[in-house]
Amino acid sequence: MSIANAAYRLLKHISPSPGWGRDKGWGHLPFLKHISPSLRGRGRGGAIMLLLLVSSCSYIDDHASDCPCCDNGTAVNVDYNIRVVSNISVQINDQLKAETDAEVRDYLSGRYVNPTINSKASLFFYPKSGGAPTSIDAQMDHNTISVSLRLSAQQYRHITAIGMSKTVQLKDSDADSTLCLQQIPGDTLGGHEQPLYTGRLDMTIENNVSQNFEVNLYRADADVAVLVTKKGTFKDVKVYLTDLANGFNINDSTYTFTSNPLIRTEAQAVPKSDVTAYTATVFPSRDSAPGTIDPDVPAAKGAVWRVIVMATLPDNTVTRSVLYVRKPLRAGDLRIFRLLISTDGAAEVSAADVGASVTLDWKKGGEYNPEI
Repeated sequence: MSIANAAYRLLKHISPSPGWGRDKGWGHLPFLKHISPSLRGRGRGGAIMLLLLVSSCSYIDDHASDCPCCDNGTAVNVDYNIRVVSNISVQINDQLKAETDAEVRDYLSGRYVNPTINSKASLFFYPKSGGAPTSIDAQMDHNTISVSLRLSAQQYRHITAIGMSKTVQLKDSDADSTLCLQQIPGDTLGGHEQPLYTGRLDMTIENNVSQNFEVNLYRADADVAVLVTKKGTFKDVKVYLTDLANGFNINDSTYTFTSNPLIRTEAQAVPKSDVTAYTATVFPSRDSAPGTIDPDVPAAKGAVWRVIVMATLPDNTVTRSVLYVRKPLRAGDLRIFRLLISTDGAAEVSAADVGASVTLDWKKGGEYNPEI
């Protein structure tokens, strides 16, 4: 059968009576109402043109919204900007003002200021009328994302998260109210491999209108740097953080505290100094003291979270120092502690909001954490 005959039969099939397509009848097939009467009246020649028009609408997917026979939603442009809640460089300069801090200041600036984020971003568009969300993944490019997509005209709750890794994963994405960032279970974990950022935006998508949206992304976790100077020689020094959140509900910006692992810090000697920096990126602490942190220890009164220092001496004895921090660790914070570890392994700290207890020749007992 020739193309002309096939097209003509198609046209005859969708227009079963001579007058059916001349008035309102064509309106029952929305895409045909855009076809001029002169085209519909040209017999086989018009049928071929009609067939080509229908075929072109089937294959030009990128411009489907401009095609009268397609309804793939409205084109939407969404631009993303990462915005840090607290300025890390200002925090570093405020906490390390002395000229003798120059090397440490440079090291922490390289570690924390303007991190290049090339990780995956997960984007969710939840219809406020209910139903399954539209979700896509996009690649960060030096702290920015720009995506284009098509959404049906209605209201949405939009949520974005970036920085997920093996340590922190995105969970329960079926509804905006349950979407969360969850730390993996375990007694002892490493810090977050990348900083976490999230953003939310209520969007109204209108019919046949090209729209642009901008979403600011804010930190969901925090950074801690413990700057250690050692008086003596030690086989090993480890620093842990604990009493911190293990999850974050993105929709309402609340944290969960369903487990309490030890978070390992990473040790790095600061060039041209006698300082070793122990750093970790972690979820924030509670906003106030829970009253359950070592209640029998006077130094723990009012503590919100802890820093635990384990110093192994040359004779294999271990000194355990616990720093009880009364000031909450909040999202976007960079908290810097200076410690001096004496020859017996005891950690000394001069911060006003920190209490300390030291156990010499510490023996493990009653600890659920396998590393201490």
